[in-house]
Amino acid sequence: MSKKIFFHIGPGKTGTSAIQAWLLENRKLLSENGVLYPSHEQSENKISSGNFKSILKLQKGAWSVDNERLKDLVADFEKSEYKCLLLSSEHFFLLVEELNAIVPSAVFIMYLRNPIELLESNYNQGVKRHGFVNKFDVSLKRRKINIPRVTNILNLLPDNQVIVRSYDLALELKGGIIEDFTSLFGVKASIKHRVVNTSYSLEALELKRALNLFEIGNLASQLDNVLQRFDRGIKYYSLIPPDIFESYKKDSIHLISELIEKYALTSLMPVIELISDYQQRPYFSQAVSNEQIVEVIEYIKVENLTLFNKLSECIAAQSSYELDYMVLYKALEIESTKLDLSLMLNSEVVSALDSLTIAEKNKPKVAFQLAHLFESLGYKELSENFVAYCCHYNSEDKNYYNTLVKLHHNNQPVEVNKSVFSKVLSFLKSKFNHLSKSNGKNG
Repeated sequence: MSKKIFFHIGPGKTGTSAIQAWLLENRKLLSENGVLYPSHEQSENKISSGNFKSILKLQKGAWSVDNERLKDLVADFEKSEYKCLLLSSEHFFLLVEELNAIVPSAVFIMYLRNPIELLESNYNQGVKRHGFVNKFDVSLKRRKINIPRVTNILNLLPDNQVIVRSYDLALELKGGIIEDFTSLFGVKASIKHRVVNTSYSLEALELKRALNLFEIGNLASQLDNVLQRFDRGIKYYSLIPPDIFESYKKDSIHLISELIEKYALTSLMPVIELISDYQQRPYFSQAVSNEQIVEVIEYIKVENLTLFNKLSECIAAQSSYELDYMVLYKALEIESTKLDLSLMLNSEVVSALDSLTIAEKNKPKVAFQLAHLFESLGYKELSENFVAYCCHYNSEDKNYYNTLVKLHHNNQPVEVNKSVFSKVLSFLKSKFNHLSKSNGKNG
């Protein structure tokens, strides 16, 4: 019997959660069709990261392939009656080289999505699950999202080891992405179209973006469940200004056309027309009213009073942040506070930075970079001193102030050795003053 191993690698926001939810619920059906899909964890709203824990390991904050676990899994599969081993996870998208080296005969399945939609969907996901606090970035550098990585994978793998499907074309099928995916394995089933991992309304998105400043621990998953159910307000929106949207559309057509031509992906040709006909959702600037923020918080209170109370208690202990929506504090029935910068300013730090012969506008930037350096070295109090300088120099910059708040709440100050402190300041003065003599005072 000819056996095959398949890695479904996503990438993110191409229906992976829906696919994994269906595969997990239909393992028996898959088994009857000769497909082995190992079980994995899943949240109550059917979100998971797939099979990544089955074959990956976490080392120094990064995921890598666990050779032994993967080889053991493959060995067990080879002894079984199954004809296909299917593993699915978005984590695999960045580990194709490792996986291919260990299982050189494996087939990799990935989906391409309209880059314009992917940009906004990825941002929404970043706010939902990855703590994004900044507004949507419409800069040029983001326009090739995923395409360079897809190109690397296509360069690495021969045609018989990679399957590229269109997310956008799959959605036009009656059974959507599930029907498209299961067709690859000859599995026929009655598939009801459903949405897993729904996007937030604009109001919920903005509330979550504000709350991402705070450490709320395991309350995050409960909050996500509630916010996904918030079905009021602005559900259909785009954060891309219309003129930039049209530019994005041209870029997307060009990028996908190049990919199709270079790698003979003729099955994706209809995607070009889909992107050409794609109409932007109504554009909204990324801001909502105080009343809209209060409405979402009131919804949380009604839907899950326990969550509301725990959020209120948690945020009350971190209530010094400067928010785009300061009404959040009042709506959560807590008082906001303000850090006393005078208690964190260090006269020696101020003197050292003020004396640097570099452009005045660059001094807070230098101080901010040094603050991150000292934090990584374990000098928490010194890190606070440098960020406090940034706030003192530019009191209007919320990023500086909120960084200071985060340092203050998250770090237990470590007393700085006086001799180390003196050496750091002396080095700082000599280094920058030396450079300024070579580059000019405004360097």
